[in-house]
Amino acid sequence: MAELIFALDVPDIEKARRFVEEIPELTFYKVGLELFVREGRDIIEYLKDHQKRIFLDLKFHDIPSTVAGAARQVMDMGVDVFNIHISGGWEMVKRSAEVVAEERAKREVETKIIGVTVLTSLGNEDIRRLGFQKNVSELVVELAKRGYEAGLDGVVCSPLEALNIKKVTSEEFLTFTPGISITGERRDDQKRVMSVRDAVENSCDYLIIGRPIRNSNDPRGTVLSILKQLV
Repeated sequence: MAELIFALDVPDIEKARRFVEEIPELTFYKVGLELFVREGRDIIEYLKDHQKRIFLDLKFHDIPSTVAGAARQVMDMGVDVFNIHISGGWEMVKRSAEVVAEERAKREVETKIIGVTVLTSLGNEDIRRLGFQKNVSELVVELAKRGYEAGLDGVVCSPLEALNIKKVTSEEFLTFTPGISITGERRDDQKRVMSVRDAVENSCDYLIIGRPIRNSNDPRGTVLSILKQLV
């Protein structure tokens, strides 16, 4: 069954508290750059103190030794999931995955490392401007396969590519999917979107949803509505 991850893309911990305290049904949170740069480990500790699972979404992309070192530091935080860019190259991805495997065995924790394929804000024209000859879907699936072979636990992709990724990797290879629309229509800066129900049917394991909840007049009601569709 697919799970909901709430994208806690708010500027500070005070705004984060509103969702944690008012929507007990939310159990899995994504902490991104804006909030982490402002609050650092305090937001991680706050969520852990409230028994929440955490996806640390910092998208590491640097030389292999730097990213591997950062991965080791993330393991020390005790988050449940974090990500790196697969486009950082084979050595960077493989070394980081090896660090996570070593630390998991040493600490007896289950932290997962996943890879970013192509951001859901990018479409075919954006990819062509970057010099890629493949279309977005082909590139995403190819990057996902490389991440799988390098030892990652899963990938961040759009819901449109999740099923094809499973076909070339494994049913156990996890798909974390932003680009989920309550209505199924494209909104804001995301170009590759799908409705909640269609995403579930397309083998998405974790649906990352932010704006439809944050901007709702009834955030808890919106969460409950989404959760019903995941059963």
